[in-house]
Amino acid sequence: NPDELAKLYKAGRFVSVLAGLGCAVMVFLIGRQLYDERVGLWSALLFGTAPAMVAFAHVMKTHLPASFLGLCCLLFCVRSLSSRRWADLAKASAFFGLAVGCAKYHWFLALPIAITYGLVYPDWWRLSRLKALAGLYLLAVAVFFATNPYVLVSWQETLDESRGMMRWYQSALSPRAIVNLIVHPLRVGLGAGAWLIGLFAAAAALWKRRSSERRLLILLLPLLAATAFQMSSASADPY
Repeated sequence: NPDELAKLYKAGRFVSVLAGLGCAVMVFLIGRQLYDERVGLWSALLFGTAPAMVAFAHVMKTHLPASFLGLCCLLFCVRSLSSRRWADLAKASAFFGLAVGCAKYHWFLALPIAITYGLVYPDWWRLSRLKALAGLYLLAVAVFFATNPYVLVSWQETLDESRGMMRWYQSALSPRAIVNLIVHPLRVGLGAGAWLIGLFAAAAALWKRRSSERRLLILLLPLLAATAFQMSSASADPY
């Protein structure tokens, strides 16, 4: 029945819209945590006007829900830098597991968690600290399987999907991939503004070395590197 199927698509697209709004809220909270409300509002505005954000809010896919969960992970990473609370790191790990369960390419969130943990605990190299870090990742794994029980039943399909991802996401961070990281958003449109601000903010953080900018840089660089990593592909034309 086409009419009934249309209702399903409308419901799915409504979830995408809610996830997009949630992403904007998370961007605001991260900006406010690192700087102030003005920075948070402008960051949320730039995010909300990015073409990719608008486009994915119109389709029934997992991209925006996964992005929302990933931003929740980053928010608690940022909060833990100032609060020094184990609970915030645990929340970040839980959202890490949820994000990977929603879209497996969010595996790169493991990097900000590890870096944040090292900043919160300068003696991270001690055995007890390393065990605690492993516990955070085990929490993420537990959340992943708890919210994706089908993986245990349809493990062959999950393995095939993972193999497909490994064929698409190449293991080499090539110069061309780094160029694509900058050029591709420029081709998209308004979203280039947010990318350029992020890149200039990273350069300014190295120059000014303000504490808030260092924190942003520490979380930003792994994500930029992971994005370039994912954009490298075996195809002749990555676009």
